[in-house]
Amino acid sequence: MKIKLTPSICYMAGLQCNANEENNAVGIHTNNDEIEQKFIEITVNELQIPPNRIIIRNLGESMRHVYFYHSRVFKRLKEVINSSEKIFKRKNLFAASYIAGIFDASGHIDNKGLYIRRISPREAILLQNLDIYTIGGRIKNPSAFLMLVRGSSILAGQATITTPEKPTSRYKKRIIEE
Repeated sequence: MKIKLTPSICYMAGLQCNANEENNAVGIHTNNDEIEQKFIEITVNELQIPPNRIIIRNLGESMRHVYFYHSRVFKRLKEVINSSEKIFKRKNLFAASYIAGIFDASGHIDNKGLYIRRISPREAILLQNLDIYTIGGRIKNPSAFLMLVRGSSILAGQATITTPEKPTSRYKKRIIEE
């Protein structure tokens, strides 16, 4: 089975980017039902893994570990991750899907904005090459990030960015006061 590079495979590689390597296991830890369903859908439809080979373990109240074992798929995803700087040079659907997978796997939305936990220097450079800037995992230009991953990321679809009101200049204030 030859695994072609598609946006779905790029998304899976993004999900696997920060995963612990465990005996050819491909999987995610999640508490989001939509991310779990998308992972299973790609696994069954794109990779033709039978549904009975997908293992789902409950890890706590809402956290689940969804995974399967397949050495060829594992190796192909690792190839994509290791050559990510070469593959994802431009803003396109492949790069957006890969970044969306990273964000869905280890992204976080809080009152300060968007944040990627455990971001590696390789991922930070990849984001910077795509004009997305981070400091310590915090995304500095969230609107550009959301524009890139819109339609590919489930977690980013839940984000709303409010723009602060622009302050008026001193000159405009003087004219208004006079």
